[in-house]
Amino acid sequence: DLYNEIYGALYQQATDKDDVSTQCRALCAMSYHFISKKDYDAAKQSAEKAYDTLHSAGDSAATNIDRAFCLQCMSRVTWHSSEEPTDKDRAMVLAKRALDIFKSSLGLRSVQTLYANELYGWMLMQKESYQTARHYYNVSDFLVRELLDEHPEMLHGYDCRRFIWDGLYLFARATDTAKKASDVANKYYGDHPVSATMALRLCESIIKRGSLNDAIDAS
Repeated sequence: DLYNEIYGALYQQATDKDDVSTQCRALCAMSYHFISKKDYDAAKQSAEKAYDTLHSAGDSAATNIDRAFCLQCMSRVTWHSSEEPTDKDRAMVLAKRALDIFKSSLGLRSVQTLYANELYGWMLMQKESYQTARHYYNVSDFLVRELLDEHPEMLHGYDCRRFIWDGLYLFARATDTAKKASDVANKYYGDHPVSATMALRLCESIIKRGSLNDAIDAS
């Protein structure tokens, strides 16, 4: 409730000042919060309101970055609230459009671009397009490694990488990736379910290499 009140107030303040960019981002932030609560109807309403705000503002008030944020938000909502297989395909189209805008406007080293790249790679992995997902993750792999300590939210992408290497039977690489994710989780979260999940993934990867004793040590 406090989260929604903060971003609701931010949205209202931006509306009073005709600040289209802040309006859009506040609405997207609220939409992401609703997604985390699995309230997909509310998430969709916030995302659609952000889209309508940008559309009504016209090219003079809206920037490409604003559109990319909005497209990325719409892609997440569409993916999580999908009822038909074609909905996920539409979500991927929106995510790819957002990624292309971020990449052309901000460059590959931008945090926004990296998050968009991670999202698209995750969607590809969910569709079991492992080789294509591998390509997108490889593009940002070294940059993410540099930022992982500062942006532990990207751990999810590292778990996706581990899953891809497992799917491609590259178990040694999967183990190395799982080890990095586990180390960062322990450093940032400490005694936390996230750390436990990453430790479990590491044990699973070690077992697939045939080393049960090493897996016991890691646990």
